[in-house]
Amino acid sequence: MLVGVLVWRRHRLLDVLSLGRDTAVNLGVDHTRAAVRILMAVSLLTAVSTALVGPMTFFGFMAATLAYQVTGRHEHRYVLPTAFLVGLCALVGGQFVLEHLLGHAGTLSVVVEFTGGALFLYFLLRKAAR
Repeated sequence: MLVGVLVWRRHRLLDVLSLGRDTAVNLGVDHTRAAVRILMAVSLLTAVSTALVGPMTFFGFMAATLAYQVTGRHEHRYVLPTAFLVGLCALVGGQFVLEHLLGHAGTLSVVVEFTGGALFLYFLLRKAAR
Protein backbone atom coordinates (compact mmCIF):
# COMPACT_ATOMS: atom_id res chain seq x y z
CA MET A 1 0.00 0.00 0.00
CA LEU A 2 2.84 2.37 0.85
CA VAL A 3 4.47 2.03 -2.57
CA GLY A 4 1.09 2.38 -4.27
CA VAL A 5 0.41 5.61 -2.39
CA LEU A 6 3.87 6.93 -3.25
CA VAL A 7 3.33 6.18 -6.94
CA TRP A 8 -0.10 7.79 -6.87
CA ARG A 9 1.33 10.92 -5.26
CA ARG A 10 3.66 11.20 -8.27
CA HIS A 11 0.78 11.14 -10.78
CA ARG A 12 1.70 14.56 -12.18
CA LEU A 13 5.23 13.33 -12.91
CA LEU A 14 3.76 10.25 -14.61
CA ASP A 15 1.59 12.49 -16.77
CA VAL A 16 4.66 14.48 -17.85
CA LEU A 17 6.68 11.31 -18.51
CA SER A 18 3.88 9.96 -20.69
CA LEU A 19 4.37 12.93 -23.03
CA GLY A 20 7.72 11.52 -24.13
CA ARG A 21 11.36 12.00 -23.24
CA ASP A 22 11.97 15.22 -25.21
CA THR A 23 8.87 16.95 -23.91
CA ALA A 24 9.56 15.89 -20.32
CA VAL A 25 13.15 17.18 -20.52
CA ASN A 26 11.91 20.46 -22.01
CA LEU A 27 9.51 20.77 -19.07
CA GLY A 28 12.42 20.40 -16.62
CA VAL A 29 12.09 16.76 -15.61
CA ASP A 30 15.20 14.63 -15.18
CA HIS A 31 13.75 11.88 -17.35
CA THR A 32 16.33 9.19 -16.66
CA ARG A 33 16.21 9.61 -12.89
CA ALA A 34 12.41 9.75 -12.79
CA ALA A 35 12.06 6.73 -15.08
CA VAL A 36 14.47 4.65 -12.99
CA ARG A 37 12.61 5.53 -9.78
CA ILE A 38 9.24 4.65 -11.28
CA LEU A 39 10.63 1.39 -12.66
CA MET A 40 12.00 0.51 -9.22
CA ALA A 41 8.58 1.13 -7.69
CA VAL A 42 6.89 -0.96 -10.38
CA SER A 43 9.42 -3.76 -9.80
CA LEU A 44 8.67 -3.69 -6.08
CA LEU A 45 4.91 -3.74 -6.67
CA THR A 46 5.28 -6.60 -9.15
CA ALA A 47 7.42 -8.60 -6.72
CA VAL A 48 4.93 -8.14 -3.88
CA SER A 49 1.90 -9.02 -5.99
CA THR A 50 3.64 -12.08 -7.45
CA ALA A 51 4.60 -13.23 -3.96
CA LEU A 52 1.04 -12.80 -2.68
CA VAL A 53 -1.04 -13.98 -5.64
CA GLY A 54 1.35 -15.87 -7.88
CA PRO A 55 2.47 -15.21 -11.42
CA MET A 56 -0.30 -13.92 -13.64
CA THR A 57 1.07 -12.61 -16.90
CA PHE A 58 -1.92 -10.71 -18.22
CA PHE A 59 -3.33 -9.43 -14.92
CA GLY A 60 -1.55 -6.06 -15.01
CA PHE A 61 -2.39 -5.58 -18.67
CA MET A 62 -6.02 -6.41 -17.99
CA ALA A 63 -6.31 -4.04 -15.02
CA ALA A 64 -4.61 -1.16 -16.83
CA THR A 65 -6.54 -1.61 -20.07
CA LEU A 66 -9.88 -1.82 -18.31
CA ALA A 67 -8.98 1.22 -16.20
CA TYR A 68 -8.27 3.24 -19.34
CA GLN A 69 -11.55 2.05 -20.86
CA VAL A 70 -13.59 2.84 -17.74
CA THR A 71 -12.13 6.31 -17.14
CA GLY A 72 -11.84 7.33 -20.78
CA ARG A 73 -8.87 9.50 -19.79
CA HIS A 74 -5.13 9.20 -19.67
CA GLU A 75 -4.47 11.24 -16.54
CA HIS A 76 -2.86 9.06 -13.91
CA ARG A 77 -4.85 10.61 -11.05
CA TYR A 78 -7.90 8.83 -12.49
CA VAL A 79 -6.30 5.75 -14.04
CA LEU A 80 -4.23 4.56 -11.04
CA PRO A 81 -7.08 4.33 -8.49
CA THR A 82 -9.36 2.82 -11.13
CA ALA A 83 -6.75 0.18 -12.02
CA PHE A 84 -6.37 -0.61 -8.31
CA LEU A 85 -10.13 -1.08 -7.94
CA VAL A 86 -10.41 -3.13 -11.14
CA GLY A 87 -7.59 -5.41 -9.97
CA LEU A 88 -9.06 -5.72 -6.50
CA CYS A 89 -12.52 -6.53 -7.84
CA ALA A 90 -11.10 -9.05 -10.31
CA LEU A 91 -9.14 -10.90 -7.64
CA VAL A 92 -11.63 -10.77 -4.79
CA GLY A 93 -14.70 -11.15 -6.97
CA GLY A 94 -13.16 -13.93 -9.02
CA GLN A 95 -12.06 -15.83 -5.94
CA PHE A 96 -15.52 -15.41 -4.39
CA VAL A 97 -17.24 -16.74 -7.51
CA LEU A 98 -14.87 -19.70 -7.76
CA GLU A 99 -15.19 -20.64 -4.09
CA HIS A 100 -18.82 -19.95 -3.29
CA LEU A 101 -20.72 -20.18 -6.55
CA LEU A 102 -18.73 -22.76 -8.48
CA GLY A 103 -17.51 -24.86 -5.55
CA HIS A 104 -13.75 -24.62 -6.25
CA ALA A 105 -14.29 -25.65 -9.88
CA GLY A 106 -11.01 -24.08 -11.04
CA THR A 107 -8.16 -21.78 -10.15
CA LEU A 108 -8.34 -18.02 -10.41
CA SER A 109 -5.01 -17.69 -12.18
CA VAL A 110 -6.25 -19.81 -15.11
CA VAL A 111 -9.39 -17.67 -15.45
CA VAL A 112 -7.40 -14.42 -15.25
CA GLU A 113 -4.83 -15.66 -17.78
CA PHE A 114 -7.56 -16.74 -20.20
CA THR A 115 -9.50 -13.50 -19.86
CA GLY A 116 -6.40 -11.32 -20.02
CA GLY A 117 -5.06 -13.21 -23.03
CA ALA A 118 -8.35 -12.86 -24.86
CA LEU A 119 -8.44 -9.13 -24.05
CA PHE A 120 -4.85 -8.77 -25.27
CA LEU A 121 -5.65 -10.50 -28.57
CA TYR A 122 -8.78 -8.39 -29.00
CA PHE A 123 -6.87 -5.11 -28.63
CA LEU A 124 -4.00 -6.38 -30.77
CA LEU A 125 -6.35 -7.36 -33.60
CA ARG A 126 -8.37 -4.16 -33.23
CA LYS A 127 -5.22 -2.06 -33.53
CA ALA A 128 -4.02 -4.08 -36.54
CA ALA A 129 -7.35 -3.49 -38.28
CA ARG A 130 -6.92 0.30 -38.13
